[in-house]
Amino acid sequence: MVDATNTEAAVAAALASSTPQRAVELAVRAWGGELESFLSAVVSDRSLGAELFAQACADALAGLATFQGKSSFRSWLYGVAHNAARRALRDGYRRKRALEADWEALEQPLRSVTPRYVATDWKRRLHELREALPPDDRALLILRVDRSMDWNDIASVLAQEGQDVSAAALRKRFERVKTRLKALASDAGWFA
Repeated sequence: MVDATNTEAAVAAALASSTPQRAVELAVRAWGGELESFLSAVVSDRSLGAELFAQACADALAGLATFQGKSSFRSWLYGVAHNAARRALRDGYRRKRALEADWEALEQPLRSVTPRYVATDWKRRLHELREALPPDDRALLILRVDRSMDWNDIASVLAQEGQDVSAAALRKRFERVKTRLKALASDAGWFA
């Protein structure tokens, strides 16, 4: 388990010492695995998720000046990753991208981790139900349930570029997603 407080403090120290690459490297080492699995789940494709993870790392480094400290660095990084997924889904992005050598070294150990949803039959079946949801609903579910993010952090992650999302609206949407998942589970015979 990653100690988020220590990682946030280390990232803040790296940013304060004007070493942005080090700040992103620390964050990716701490949260890279969960970011890559998040992306893979949102786009429903593990190899595309890995490509988007590399893209999100590059985007984070390039867009570091946009981090204003209004949310945690972890939440900001999830927002960068979610925007990469949105672009991929919007543009039909499927082509291979060359990874920079620095990021390839960070990514390689993460690929060998077995996704949690395939560890048991129940989790596999739950994953299949999640796949029936739209990507933004999957993202909301993952951030709230799997990542235990608070509503304000989720709002900062899911905000469209230039548009805010309210935490209250997300809570209502989350209730609708849960209702939809229950209906899908019922249709699949989970409650027979």
